[in-house]
Amino acid sequence: MAGRPPAEASVRIQGLLSAVAHFFFVARFTMAKRKTQPKKVEPDRGARPKKVGQVESIRERLDDAAAAILTDFRGLNVGEISQLRSRLRAAGAEYKVVKNTLLERAAESLGIPGLKPYLQGPTAVAFSKRDPIAPARILAEYIRQMKKLEIKAGLVEGRVLTADQIKVLADLPSKNQLLAMALGNMKSPLAGIAGVLVALQRNLVYALDQIRQKQESAA
Repeated sequence: MAGRPPAEASVRIQGLLSAVAHFFFVARFTMAKRKTQPKKVEPDRGARPKKVGQVESIRERLDDAAAAILTDFRGLNVGEISQLRSRLRAAGAEYKVVKNTLLERAAESLGIPGLKPYLQGPTAVAFSKRDPIAPARILAEYIRQMKKLEIKAGLVEGRVLTADQIKVLADLPSKNQLLAMALGNMKSPLAGIAGVLVALQRNLVYALDQIRQKQESAA
């Protein structure tokens, strides 16, 4: 099949990327939390100012995050934690060890219930302000490589996700992968591009439906 003119190929790419962007926007809207008025962190009677400040710091990170993924880092040494932190930092995420009680209180101050069952043992959180997929993928890859670390749960757009749901998130295409898919289909028939979108939609809709069912059963 002869190559398409550059202008036509450009239109096809833009159309594909627009469709993908729209799909992810719909998915994000589906998963978005109901708007709640964040509560100011009120200090406990007799609480130390340092602890109050720590809760407020965690609350701000949660409030700003597109995703916050909780991990149990037992078994990692200082060098391995530093290596993981560097990988996450390169993807725009911050990896921070937190106290469970402070994390729970910060989440409750934002109206986020359901986190307590996952706050057992040591906890480090990967906070990402923009991309919820990148830190999930980095953590999943690190676990496969090192056979260490455990994903406890996560928060995406204010909703609590299980470890299995975070693994589904890690398998979604990244922004760069979507662009590669678009470029790879420049000279393909329109049906080929449509197939990519249909497969992407099917996978993500299934993941979102599983999240919805989990939340409804827990309600």
